[in-house]
Amino acid sequence: MNHIDLDELKKKPVDRDYGDGQTLADGVTVGSLVDAEARTVDLRVLQDQQIFDLEMEQIFTRHWVPIAHETEIRNNNDFVSRYIGRDPVIVSRDQDGEIHVSLNACPHRGASVCRVDRGNASRFVCPYHFWTFETNGKLIGVPLEKDMYGDGMDKSKMGLRKARVSVMNGFVFANWDPDAPALEDFIGKWKWYFDLFFKRTKSGLEVAGPPLRWVVKSNWKLIPEQFMGDSQHGAMAHRSVFDSRDVETMMPDGLPVYMKMMWPFSENGMALALANREGAALDVHRTLPPTGVPHELAHEVPEVIDEGQQWFLDKFGSTGGGIFPNFAFAWLGPRPDTSGVLAPRISIPRSPNETEVLVWPLVETDAPPEQKALVRRQTIQDFGSSGMYECDDIDIWGGMQSVTEGAVGPQAKMDFRAVTEFSDPPEEEWPGPIRRKRTSRIQRDDTQWNFWRTWRRAIVGGPQIVTD
Repeated sequence: MNHIDLDELKKKPVDRDYGDGQTLADGVTVGSLVDAEARTVDLRVLQDQQIFDLEMEQIFTRHWVPIAHETEIRNNNDFVSRYIGRDPVIVSRDQDGEIHVSLNACPHRGASVCRVDRGNASRFVCPYHFWTFETNGKLIGVPLEKDMYGDGMDKSKMGLRKARVSVMNGFVFANWDPDAPALEDFIGKWKWYFDLFFKRTKSGLEVAGPPLRWVVKSNWKLIPEQFMGDSQHGAMAHRSVFDSRDVETMMPDGLPVYMKMMWPFSENGMALALANREGAALDVHRTLPPTGVPHELAHEVPEVIDEGQQWFLDKFGSTGGGIFPNFAFAWLGPRPDTSGVLAPRISIPRSPNETEVLVWPLVETDAPPEQKALVRRQTIQDFGSSGMYECDDIDIWGGMQSVTEGAVGPQAKMDFRAVTEFSDPPEEEWPGPIRRKRTSRIQRDDTQWNFWRTWRRAIVGGPQIVTD
């Protein structure tokens, strides 16, 4: 995958070869709602039911969607209930330890075969007619089978519908499309970053208890889009948080948070927003480990990741980013009371105006018990449904959504014109792939804009991987 050049983006319409896609009920094409030249997006994309239905069809059946963390189902026959778009699924670990993702619908009449959020069971039994399935989705029992079907029933073809499964750094991704590129191919060079975020110690990460969950009265796209680049809002929407904490500890020179931001890349629906971290590269981790790594495990970091990845972790203390369509994460850098918070999340669409948010509190597997408890408590405090950061965002997302409820509001636009380049590159040579030629110390919109470019390409039926 080649780097997306901002100057080229400004010269030609976005993804013009893919067309404008389906025509909506009033004659407007869905692709026209993303204006490449003006870099605007109509608010209509947040509330139109027809667009929402297209998203379920074009995005959530074709793309890799994260739905669980493998440490939620540690033991054989453990399972959790989740959604891929609006489709209910069971994420299970079978008797041999293999992970499966199955549609939670009996192939007999369509009844749910699993009706609890999580548990451990060797069988799933449909409550309607007692068809019985193994945790791998295989049909193994049909009451009165001989009487009703004689010898004509091939149970091997009547199991639960299965999605493709791929696990990367503990995250379980699923995809309904048998022809979609492999997750590794879609992630491509971005895996270098994904590894340094979520694979820094020998034993890796685990969930610190069940994920945090709640419902937001807003469209699902607003959440990952923000995490992919809008770090400026941190110093404004979340000003009360910084007023209540020791900003000097978090930012030694006392500069506003957004003035420390740098955006290294945005490509193919994957993006990062970074906060600069004071200290000498390759030495910081000895006194202030990377976000989420307790001091007891700091010595493992250079043993697990390469020197360039270590430079990255030492240089940048706070990070936000995401993977299209609905995976996002935030790292809050270390403070005196905690090693920092790793808070990956998914946005599960319920309707155009409602989204379920799921946040995993993650902690290093070999961290001391008291550290695990502290991280979970800190994650709830910062990113729970009434968290210090989350409550601000929930209020703003809900306010944006309410604008779309009228007749004029859906015609309003979100603006992503902040593209000014600043000649302020890092002194060191950038160690990772997919870096920008120049980076900015203040807010730019290109990473968020890239989310909408990717959304537009997906919604009109364009390719999942762009190679030109």
